[in-house]
Amino acid sequence: MKRVMILFLTLFFVYGVVESWQINFDSSFATNNEKNFISVFENAFSSVSEKAKYPEDENELLYETLDGMLQNLDPHSNYLSPDQFKELKEDQEGKFFGIGVLISKPSVDSPILVINPIEGTPAFKAGLRSGDLITEIEGQSTSQMESKQAVKMLKGPKGTKVTITVLRDDDEPFKVTLERDEIPKNSVSYSFILQDGIGFIKVSQFGETTVDEVQNSLNNLKAKGAKSFILDLRGNPGGLLNASIGLCSLFLKEDLPVVSVRPRKGWERKFRSEGCKEFCDSDLVVLIDRGSASASEIVAGALKDNKRATIIGTQSWGKGLVQSISPLIKGAALITTAHYFTPSGVNIQRSYVSREHYFFPDLEENSKEKSEGGITPDIVVEQSEIPSLALKIEIRRLFLEFVSKNSNHKFFESQNQDDNLLLSFKEFLKTKEIQFNEDEWNESASYITLALKRDYSTLKNSPEEGFKVMLQIDTQTKKAVEILTTKKTQEKAA
Repeated sequence: MKRVMILFLTLFFVYGVVESWQINFDSSFATNNEKNFISVFENAFSSVSEKAKYPEDENELLYETLDGMLQNLDPHSNYLSPDQFKELKEDQEGKFFGIGVLISKPSVDSPILVINPIEGTPAFKAGLRSGDLITEIEGQSTSQMESKQAVKMLKGPKGTKVTITVLRDDDEPFKVTLERDEIPKNSVSYSFILQDGIGFIKVSQFGETTVDEVQNSLNNLKAKGAKSFILDLRGNPGGLLNASIGLCSLFLKEDLPVVSVRPRKGWERKFRSEGCKEFCDSDLVVLIDRGSASASEIVAGALKDNKRATIIGTQSWGKGLVQSISPLIKGAALITTAHYFTPSGVNIQRSYVSREHYFFPDLEENSKEKSEGGITPDIVVEQSEIPSLALKIEIRRLFLEFVSKNSNHKFFESQNQDDNLLLSFKEFLKTKEIQFNEDEWNESASYITLALKRDYSTLKNSPEEGFKVMLQIDTQTKKAVEILTTKKTQEKAA
């Protein structure tokens, strides 16, 4: 449950229904009530700035005030700072400008680690490799720098340059100056043949490029022999409404219901499938969990209600609302304007009993309230819990730190070296003052072995290869394979 809490408190959900307006405090055309409100706000703002013992930066004070006002409406109405608004637009457009490298921070005081340079980007062309350490950005040490700060420094307008210092193995550090360029922000994280005849596609978000990416993945997997597919929407916080309708249209025949929008005022709007072409009848399983929200739930709900796919996993989050993105002089406001309903009439949006109940649904004892909203899978399959010691190690990112320091060791290359790998890692944990007993170690040993191989495969090969390693203990994916294999056997028998 701890993993669930961490995940959901960091989720950012948004839909692409845009209405534009701006706020300023010119009261020439304001009503009396509006003028009174503006006066009260200005007085309070001035009092805090002048008298508060611990006054905040004026911009931060304004941002927090606006955020507090909007959050009183519902849990998802909120204020976006200028930086957050910029990130939102990058997510929706599916691109940003930078050097094109996936980075991580193995430990609090370590330099930035290169996980993977994206093919075709400035970092890739300059020869950066997985496992490289970026020790400086524009002369600033990255050892005490958070990943978020490093990402912000590496991003910038197209054509501008950034100089980094790279440390590779035991060689001397060297400087590289890179010219920032457009970097694709892909919706499809992974796409591969899982086993004979079964293609696996993981969609991480819904943006402008999502439908084309999924279509290309389907075509490529079909060319490699895939006849059935697993669509992984777990941990997908959503995105653009049009992208969810377009994705459904890859699998649903023309004019089938996808979703309806019911506002507080006005007419209900109904959206229907545009019509599939070559994947209308392919066997399909969709994976969802508590991290699946908004556009993910629209897709899962539509495919379920139209009996087009088998939905496997756990109850989805329950965020089925339309949000108007309203640009302001600084940043933007997200305001809820309507709810989404599945073809069978299920309100995707979970009720707002309280903020605590909404953001921590697993703490709510009332089963009726727990069941409201979201998409219920056809087959409920819980994931195995990460053992407590392994979870502690994951949170501190010690798997990645160990692998980055030992990636050339022979115990990663052979199955019969697992005992040596575990022994070496056990000694490493002692240097990090991680306390555990033998029972805790034995309980976590299998997971630890896989997690180390995951991070090794990620650094040596690609994030996709690392992802595949953990599918060995993925109970939901195993169930999906079982369902598709059974269907295939039944079809042959018929």
